[in-house]
Amino acid sequence: MSGLRTTVVMKDGMKLDETKLKEAFNKGPVSFVSLEEKDQPVPKAAYVLMVKGAG
Repeated sequence: MSGLRTTVVMKDGMKLDETKLKEAFNKGPVSFVSLEEKDQPVPKAAYVLMVKGAG
């Protein structure tokens, strides 16, 4: 299962405690490798578009 990663979507203004995160991960079958913070917009709605084709 090498190469898998976990993505956590946080509420605005919230932060992960890296020490507690490492402890939690290292207790199970997975291990903590690194923590990367990245701002990424999360859409609040999805749109579906239906188009009639020329048939």
